[in-house]
Amino acid sequence: MYDDVWFDPEFEGSRRQAMLPTILVDGPYNAPMESFFEFHANIIVAAGIGITPYIAALDRVLEMCIDSTPSRTTQTTREELLPHCIYLVWVFRDISLLCVMLPALQRLRANHRAREIVVPCLYVTGSVDAEHEATASDVFGRPMVRLSNGIRLSQGRPPLARMMAHMAGKHANSKVGVFCCAPKKMTALVRSTVHDTNAAVAHQGTHIEMRAECFSM
Repeated sequence: MYDDVWFDPEFEGSRRQAMLPTILVDGPYNAPMESFFEFHANIIVAAGIGITPYIAALDRVLEMCIDSTPSRTTQTTREELLPHCIYLVWVFRDISLLCVMLPALQRLRANHRAREIVVPCLYVTGSVDAEHEATASDVFGRPMVRLSNGIRLSQGRPPLARMMAHMAGKHANSKVGVFCCAPKKMTALVRSTVHDTNAAVAHQGTHIEMRAECFSM
């Protein structure tokens, strides 16, 4: 059809324009991870495959833990640029998804400095095989299991409000970054939690800022 009418003199101007597809261009936007190393402490909240953007960031943290050579331009050591603490809150349904993050977790566990900085808080919402060893509950009362590789998983959904208040409360007079990559509903919950927690910790001089990426499921 288009080939037949495209060169027809009657289809000029607005009539021809009406036949063209509409293309919308939006952006550009700043990368959410751009400010990752600007905060005293970071809280990563990821759901399922939302962990992907943070694997590279955690590898960068490990690299900075290994090599503390000062920057040529600022003479600031990489150690000075590192956040004091990174809380990794990752919730996933299928325990098999752990293989996506397992190599990065093992690299972090193998480095003493990285182990001091990165605090994994892993939550599985799906079923867990009975062969995995049950352990004591986590600090928020969720039952835990320990896998054969030593990694501990909490069962159920993370209590975000309690977790964020607990984590942010440890960093008085500091800026805390919350980095979230999750479906829209969970991202909205995290945003609301950040708002409420900011009000709760303002008296101690703590300020929380959020950076988010959303994906559809």
